[in-house]
Amino acid sequence: MGADLHGQRLGLLGLGKIGSRVARVGLAFGMEVTAWNQNLTEERAEEAGVRLAPSKEGLLADSDFVSVHLALGERTRGLIGAAELGLMRPTAYLVNTSRAAIVDQEALLDALHAGRIAGAGIDVFDIEPLPADTRCAPLRGCSPPRTSAT
Repeated sequence: MGADLHGQRLGLLGLGKIGSRVARVGLAFGMEVTAWNQNLTEERAEEAGVRLAPSKEGLLADSDFVSVHLALGERTRGLIGAAELGLMRPTAYLVNTSRAAIVDQEALLDALHAGRIAGAGIDVFDIEPLPADTRCAPLRGCSPPRTSAT
């Protein structure tokens, strides 16, 4: 089942070449787009037609969809862990098509199983292809617990 994107907030971690393209797609769908990275300036955000988030924490807390577009380095390794996932709304989705090591995959799996976030779209893993016998192998088909209407 899909989600309506119009009127939702897309938070971009990184606004380089790919992040800027994703911003344009989000804007085309009528999304409010915000972006953050450690070196992003207000001027650069305005050039891309997006709002600069006040902080990483603010972006995570205020976004309906968070998409990661950062290069892997010392400052970005483990940037999204249990504490950061805990800031996200239980209705929010995390998308990581950047580098696996930016998001703690164990913390992501725990957040998904506990229903702390609505879902995740990932196509990068610590080990690729993802072996069937790792703890993170359930990410292939993981879904949060469903609540039933009574």
